[in-house]
Amino acid sequence: MRRICSHLTYANVMATLAVFLVLGGGTALASYVISSNSQIGPNTISGHKPPTGAHANVIAESINGQDVAANGLRGADVLESSLTGNVQKLIYTANATNPPAPQNLGTIGPYTLKGSCIDLGSGIVRFRLYAQGPAGTAYYMYHEVPDSNPSLYQALTFKQDVTIPANTATEIARTSEVQDHYTGIAGAAILKSGSTVVEVDFNAQANSPYPQPPPSHCFLYGTATRAT
Repeated sequence: MRRICSHLTYANVMATLAVFLVLGGGTALASYVISSNSQIGPNTISGHKPPTGAHANVIAESINGQDVAANGLRGADVLESSLTGNVQKLIYTANATNPPAPQNLGTIGPYTLKGSCIDLGSGIVRFRLYAQGPAGTAYYMYHEVPDSNPSLYQALTFKQDVTIPANTATEIARTSEVQDHYTGIAGAAILKSGSTVVEVDFNAQANSPYPQPPPSHCFLYGTATRAT
């Protein structure tokens, strides 16, 4: 025993231990070196954007929805511009022109929405809203109030089903022709093609100022939502 002990060195002991662990499948090392969360220091494990001087420790693409608490991600954790599917804001403002120059308001699902403001002469102006996409239908319903004062002008309600030909800009809402005052419309249009359904909610106005010459103009604010 004394002869054996006299020849033991640190290197001999560690080499023997390594052989033992390898022959044992490494289970002792894997099971017992770290056995609880409290054994890992705070701010130790890095993801794929580690601080300066550190390196990534998380296996790429190994974290999915099961690792995130339900409703755990908030607005600040999401890049809004990367959300391409289901909601699109609509903003339009333009002076009246003739011929009109339709502008793209946004794309939602397979549909592109457009607005135009046409100058019909003598200070008469009208706003139009269009949808362009696959062949389908549109059902719209909206209210119009000139000068936003029903006691001075009759409020009107428009509702209709229209066919949308494929790849054709189709009118889904418009104001009446307005001169020397303004008129506003507010409502919704439902666009449908096969199983795709898109709802467009809008509030728009055509404005012909009096007295001239301030330029006649139109605007629209709204949202478009694709059902999922």
